[in-house]
Amino acid sequence: MFSSFRERWPKYFSRAFAASGIDADAVAAYEAFHDTLATGIAYPDTLPALTMLAPHFKLAVVSNADDDHLRTALHRNGIPIELVLSSEGARSYKPRRPIFRQAAELLGEHPHDVLYVGDSPIMDVLGARYAGMHTAWLNRAGIERPAGVPKPDFEVRDMVELALRLLPTA
Repeated sequence: MFSSFRERWPKYFSRAFAASGIDADAVAAYEAFHDTLATGIAYPDTLPALTMLAPHFKLAVVSNADDDHLRTALHRNGIPIELVLSSEGARSYKPRRPIFRQAAELLGEHPHDVLYVGDSPIMDVLGARYAGMHTAWLNRAGIERPAGVPKPDFEVRDMVELALRLLPTA
């Protein structure tokens, strides 16, 4: 059964505090966590890469997030996105297929015609691949792909590298 971050995370904080013997306000901890997510700063390569890609591709964000902090963070960073689909909006979390398939449907595309770009080998690469999408792994840290995760179509270190690989050369 689906529950939002706002519903789920205070319970997680409460259990963690109790297990650690900490007397703290779990709701306040969630609110601080929420504010951290909402004020997140995009990597410096993100906006230039998306600006390069926007004239050529439909761009979307699919995130395990609640709408309020996700949309706030995207807006604050000036991210040019056609579609924002949160787990809260989809009522499904990555790596489950429904959130990926719903994103493709909202874009008016078949999953096999979508390139999903993500930084998590499990949540993004594995989930999108199982939903029938092509994948690109944004592997900023250069880690090894975990066992059982299919090889992505692309592996890049930053978004500009991805943009340069996807765009036709002039």
